[in-house]
Amino acid sequence: MYNNELNTFLLVAKNGSFSGAAKEMYISKNAVMQQINLLESHLDLTLFNRTTHGVTLTNAGRVFVEEAHKILELSAQVNQSLAKYKNTIFVGSGFLNPPILIKKIWHSFLKENLKSRIKFIEIADYENLSKNIDLFEGCYAEKPFLRQGFSFCKCTTSKLVAIMPPSDPLIRRNELRISDLEGRQVVILDDSAYKSMHEIEKILQDKISDIKLEKYNSLTTAVVNDAQIRDEIMLVPDYMRLLADPNLIKKVDWDLKIDYGLYYRPDSSELCQKLIEEIKNNFSGK
Repeated sequence: MYNNELNTFLLVAKNGSFSGAAKEMYISKNAVMQQINLLESHLDLTLFNRTTHGVTLTNAGRVFVEEAHKILELSAQVNQSLAKYKNTIFVGSGFLNPPILIKKIWHSFLKENLKSRIKFIEIADYENLSKNIDLFEGCYAEKPFLRQGFSFCKCTTSKLVAIMPPSDPLIRRNELRISDLEGRQVVILDDSAYKSMHEIEKILQDKISDIKLEKYNSLTTAVVNDAQIRDEIMLVPDYMRLLADPNLIKKVDWDLKIDYGLYYRPDSSELCQKLIEEIKNNFSGK
């Protein structure tokens, strides 16, 4: 007996029809009927009376509604109890959170943990991350990840680089000097989320008397494009350089860094915790 069959059964019971359950599950009516037929075959019971107006629960079906809820609840408890022993690590991955450190360490980690597996889950909404994600990489930010139950482990730092406007005269430089920012509009991460940016902002303001700073909350290609259209220089962590044309990325000769590491769920599996420790040991101080 499978949980998806039980969930399908409960949805059919709630909707009073196969088509209603199918619509809610985004599958075909035939697929729903096949699952119910299979469940009835496993149980050797008739759970629904089929009519031209829909379906109704049989006496056995009404009893099984209560039992199905109990089975699903017990299944969830069992999964939670065994989660820390699982061999698969679910890694969140998005355009702004590429698994750079994980990819570098994974093959050596696998040699010591032969049964381990990794599966990637696309991050579509950073305000509502999937409950299945065990960990993902990124710069340290207090929001929106900590309030979603993630903890942060610093593994290394990411140096800031500059994304230049395409027509900027400084584009010919191989490297920017801090004096090049004199009188320029510079776009940086908002320190209300990225606390380490507060110190960086202070350094820029202390060293450059005539700098105009603008802040952004989340980094997207739209934010980069806006800055380039307005002829603004944008400072971003080095690992985010993929947001712009490589020819527009310039190294800087001053040492501004932001903490970089892993966001993880504190109750993640022992294997996940082992991977975090391995990454931290390999990249700490780099």
